[in-house]
This record gives sequence, structure tokens and C-alpha cells, in this order.
Amino acid sequence: MSHVDFYKLQQKNDSLLLAALNLTILLAPRWVKFDGQITVNDEGKIKELPEGFFSVGQIEKKAGMDMAPDTKLAGPEGYGSSGRRRTLVEEETITLSFTAQEARIQNLESYYDLGVHEYKENAFYAKKRRNARVREYQALCIGYDGAPQEEIYPYWYYPNVSYEKRGKQQLVDNSTMDFPYELLAKEDPDFGALFGFGIAGPGFTPQLAAEMGIPEAIAVTKTFKFSLQGATGGTFDLRVGTVTVKGQAHNVTHNALQQALRSAGLEAVEVSGSAAAGFVFKKLGSKPVVDASKLTGGDFPKSVDVTEES
Repeated sequence: MSHVDFYKLQQKNDSLLLAALNLTILLAPRWVKFDGQITVNDEGKIKELPEGFFSVGQIEKKAGMDMAPDTKLAGPEGYGSSGRRRTLVEEETITLSFTAQEARIQNLESYYDLGVHEYKENAFYAKKRRNARVREYQALCIGYDGAPQEEIYPYWYYPNVSYEKRGKQQLVDNSTMDFPYELLAKEDPDFGALFGFGIAGPGFTPQLAAEMGIPEAIAVTKTFKFSLQGATGGTFDLRVGTVTVKGQAHNVTHNALQQALRSAGLEAVEVSGSAAAGFVFKKLGSKPVVDASKLTGGDFPKSVDVTEES
């Protein structure tokens, strides 16, 4: 019987550790038309949002943002059975909790449920009246990870949220006023779902998507080639997406280069060829970038052209 190494079975991959190092929370009235996706093309740039979206500003750091799903289950129980004979989902909701810090008019209106208000020079005044229905919004939460030019944006879109519970507002002399939000997300019939989740940005390369196991990304990994013909000394660096291997010798073998890339996280890459004849890279999600500034001999140092093979 064949066996497998424990660590290969685990398949640890540090590049799949995503974070929301920064966070933007935007709300909009339900009537604003939005498809739930934040990018418009394959460059991964955030598209301009429809008019009507507004930011709550920066939120409180310590509490961050909580997204708490809740599912209510039910089902028939049989006499003599140890549990339900069939489990049915009665209700699914998600509660979004965060604390806005800035006294924007939208935060004031949402938290205090303000109605009519007026402004005169040096004076703002509003009244809270009983509303016939709960305020409803759509919410877009965009996280920031990665680095400049290699940004990764994990994001969540909730097409139907309502401000059904308000947290305690505390006035103390060692902190500012804040506005605790607790929004309940519900399924939206037009959107056809409870919420949408996505990852976008220039740092979210096809290679990273393939490492996540997304079948469509695995299917579109590409083949690239470059040559170091003429180099007789020195080293070069090779970057593929967010992965960089440094200090590769001018005459490195394809096996050694393949091992360096796999050890750095590109476990699926296949490398063949040679430095002089040209290396061929298969199963890459993004185009390699070669830093040949430390190579010598021939015309080096010079830029190295990387071509995509059909």
C-alpha cells in the first residue's frame, strides 16, 4: 500500500492567509442599482460606485467588524429516533456589527433614526419621530490586503440590511462620541441571495486563484518563456505575482529553479529548458518578471523579455 507524507497531506500554503488590514464600509438606499461586484475589468481596479453610496468613515479599531451568521433549523422527529429524521432550514440571517466614529449626517440619521432636520448658521437640529417602517439599506464592505500595485480586496455585498438594533452610546471625557451599528442582513429577492462574497485586485492573480483551488483559474494557467543567453556571471531575481525568488545563479538549472519556485509557494509550476536556450514555465497564473541587473557577460545587465507561449 502506498503512503503519503503528513506535510504533503496538510498542503500548508501561507499565500492563502488573507487579511483585512484596512476596511471600508459603504451603505446605500435599497433603490440604488448595483450588481454587487466592485471591479469592472481584469486589471482589478475598483470601479466607481453608483450615486447614492456613502461611507460611514473609519470604524473603531479594537472592535473591528463582526459578521455573525445565524441559522434556525427544524424538522420532524420520529418516535424512538435519537434526533431529527430530516433537518430543514427555517431561517438564515447575518448580523453585521461595527462602531462608526465620525459624526456624518448619514451616521446621525441611521443611529438616531432622525427624520426632519434643519440647519442654520452655527446650528443643526433634528427630531426623532416614530417611523412606519424600519430603515433599509444595502451594504458593501471592502477589505484591503497586499501591497501598493499588488492590492487584494476581499469584499462582501449585502443587498438588504436593516438597522434593527442600536448599541449603547456612551459619553465619557476620555473618548469621542461614537455610533454603534448592528445591521441585520436578509435575503433579497432581486439579488437572489442573502449576500455575495468576492476577491479582487491586481494582487489577486490567476496563480493565487489557482492555489485557492478555484477550478476556472486552474484551467487558465499559462506558459511563459525567457532566455539568459550571453550571461556568464552574477545572479538574477524572478518575481511571479506576489512570489519572489532571489539570487538565482546565471547558469541555474531548470530543476533548481523549479524547486526554488515551488518552495516559495508556486507548488504547481513546471520548469524546463536552460538559461541559455531559454526556460519554459508551465502552470503559471501571471507573467514572470526578471530582474537581471546583477547579471554580467554579453550585453548584461539588460532587460529580459518574457514571452507567453501559445
